[in-house]
Amino acid sequence: MVIGAPGHAEMTASGPNYVSLPGYREIFTGHASVACTSNFCGAISEPTLLDELHGDGLRPDELAVITSWPTIERAAAHDPRTITISAGRHGGATRERARIDASLFDQAASSGAYPGWFDYRPDRYTGPIALQYLVAKRPRFLFVGLGDTDEYAHRGKLSRLCGVAARG
Repeated sequence: MVIGAPGHAEMTASGPNYVSLPGYREIFTGHASVACTSNFCGAISEPTLLDELHGDGLRPDELAVITSWPTIERAAAHDPRTITISAGRHGGATRERARIDASLFDQAASSGAYPGWFDYRPDRYTGPIALQYLVAKRPRFLFVGLGDTDEYAHRGKLSRLCGVAARG
């Protein structure tokens, strides 16, 4: 199931801070994040959907978060060791569980972060890593977080990504 398609299980952010990390905390907990209002918050201290699924008996390899933006790890689970998480080029408490094709992981780790910064993993690696995990492990829950469009927008280059000439 894909959640968020217009007209089908739409998702809306409750705000008031329309910032990435509080938004991801809201996605994973089901309610607005009062304690976190920026992208600089620490790890989530309350149970998330993934924690609840693990508590219901799903194994760590059945619960996966594979994401380009490393910061999502701080929102996904109160105890990230109970899930499979690969976040960014080098992040994820249990990233080795997601390693299906070592060469793809190695390419991603040695790639640059562009269009992101710091430990961001470009979507051209995150997508195939997630697909390989899906095929090999068949998780019951898989969250894939792609971010290149967001990163290009932050750089003011979204029109280039979309193939649309910039208009002044």
